[in-house]
Amino acid sequence: MLRYAECLAKGWGGEINRESALKWFQNAKSYNETAADASLSLFHFLMDMPGGSARSRKKEALQYLSEASSLGNHEASLILAQWILERRDGLSEYDDHEAFTLLNRTAEEAADPESMLWLASCYADGLGTKKDEDEAAIWIGRAIDEGASVQATWLERAAARGSIQAKITLVKLLEKDPTVESLSSLMRLCHELAKLGDPEFRFKYARLKLEEANEGTKLLQWDPKVSGNLKRKGAQEQRLAEVSMQMINEIEAAAAEGHADAMYFLAEAYSGGKHGLDQSDSAAVEWYARASEE
Repeated sequence: MLRYAECLAKGWGGEINRESALKWFQNAKSYNETAADASLSLFHFLMDMPGGSARSRKKEALQYLSEASSLGNHEASLILAQWILERRDGLSEYDDHEAFTLLNRTAEEAADPESMLWLASCYADGLGTKKDEDEAAIWIGRAIDEGASVQATWLERAAARGSIQAKITLVKLLEKDPTVESLSSLMRLCHELAKLGDPEFRFKYARLKLEEANEGTKLLQWDPKVSGNLKRKGAQEQRLAEVSMQMINEIEAAAAEGHADAMYFLAEAYSGGKHGLDQSDSAAVEWYARASEE
């Protein structure tokens, strides 16, 4: 019934018949299982009609939008919240807190990344709720997890103002699409967070430093300024080896705190005799076992 109404409204398979479409949308709205979707469809139908921006038509459309939202349609709730925050006409009875409540519901229940980003903006700007940059960063992070494309600008500013969660989310964003240019920022943020004692970032920072040390060791093999100077080459190799062992110690500390990825990293390192560790099957098996238990 609802699909038939949409066909009539859009002219799929024939001519557009708005009068019949409206009748079938109304019929679909009378059934509980299609009421919410039909109300949302009526909103779009009325807004898309010639003269849809007219005040009377818009008022009727908004009634259907509100009805669809109250019946639990997440798309309707998102649209309604966006219109409230954008101060659209005909929504004077709503306030920012209502928009915040709608966004919070759609973000939690539907795991909708767009709702999460709008909710983050509410926390960032104090719209409908208390301003909280850490909470805003958390929701941006969750949106990233759901596939949202996010610019780093706000996170960088919030991180510079001291938001720990902004730094954590910025790490997540930089890890998602790493570049040579972003590597130094990623390493710096992980180092700052590692200093707070979080094993997750102790491991991340140590792994990045190990990768940097390994690349440095490779460069020594062909750099003409160094390869011909055995004393200089030996000193740099020793420095890189010391960095590697310091980072292995950091990873062991993270593993001791129960970080499974750190345990697995150590298992792989012992298995292959990597990063300055002697090859040891028994140590590898022990770390594999401990990682499996986490």
